[in-house]
Amino acid sequence: MQMFLLSINAVLPILILMLSGYLFKRVGFLSEAFFSEASKLVFRVALPILIFSKLSSGEPLEKMTSEQMKLILIVVIGIIVSFIIIRRLFKNVVSESHKTSMKGVMLQGSFRSNYLIIGYPILHSIYGDRIIVNFALLGAFLIPMFNILSVIALNEGDEESDLNIFSMIKSILKNPLIIAVFLGFLVKVLEFDLPISIDNTFDLIGSLATPLGLISIGGFFEFHSLKRNWKNIYKVSMFKLVILPVVFTIIGYVLGLSIENIILIAIIFGGPTAVSSFAMAREMNGDTELAASIVIVTSLMCSFTLVILMTTWMNVLN
Repeated sequence: MQMFLLSINAVLPILILMLSGYLFKRVGFLSEAFFSEASKLVFRVALPILIFSKLSSGEPLEKMTSEQMKLILIVVIGIIVSFIIIRRLFKNVVSESHKTSMKGVMLQGSFRSNYLIIGYPILHSIYGDRIIVNFALLGAFLIPMFNILSVIALNEGDEESDLNIFSMIKSILKNPLIIAVFLGFLVKVLEFDLPISIDNTFDLIGSLATPLGLISIGGFFEFHSLKRNWKNIYKVSMFKLVILPVVFTIIGYVLGLSIENIILIAIIFGGPTAVSSFAMAREMNGDTELAASIVIVTSLMCSFTLVILMTTWMNVLN
């Protein structure tokens, strides 16, 4: 019961903010133009600054233990392998119109995780401050990897032959989130300390990313999209919430990871689809209704799937 309440307390604010955006639009308090501009602000300004701040102030990599290195290898290799397999499986599953925009959104929704917003409150309540180090170390790898793979997913054509490598590389290099990743690592490597006033300003701007992004998702959400896209949402949710977390927590167990790192893997692979996936999908001409639906459905369902998975592992290993 305690685990369930922790999960609900982590997820409920996210759902409330998305519901607020939906209601604000329905009652005419905020216009569609507002949500469009807000989404642009999140993707081009708030999220890049948030990513830059997290990476530039992250934990130095030389402090990694062998356990942490094993954790990072499982997560990084797992995400790349998942991306390749799911991309192949989704190649021919979308039969509706706008096939390209839907397939890219489905692929991104299957592997890109909201692990920090959902997972940190749960893990911190169980294991305390020591879990912060693992989050920081994983973030140094996951943030650039999620963004690069998402750009690749959303740039794909209908068929393998349609894929323009040069166009994709250009999109990756021009992407504000990728630029933020590069600058964040550069500042970290050079050990350059930003002035406190700039650092505080970035913290304020970056703090806009999650709430404004969630409200924007609610504004773009349509109930009829659930009915039209339920098969695709179901496929994404099965991979995101069930198949990937079960497979990779078992791998973590077989390779001898501690219980807290197995739970961390469960949250990384089994957390809801990241809020930022919606902003990127919209900016790159993906199916925004499908993207919003995936974020909302996985955010709602993960309260139950994560609790079941984490409770199971705790019972097995304790």
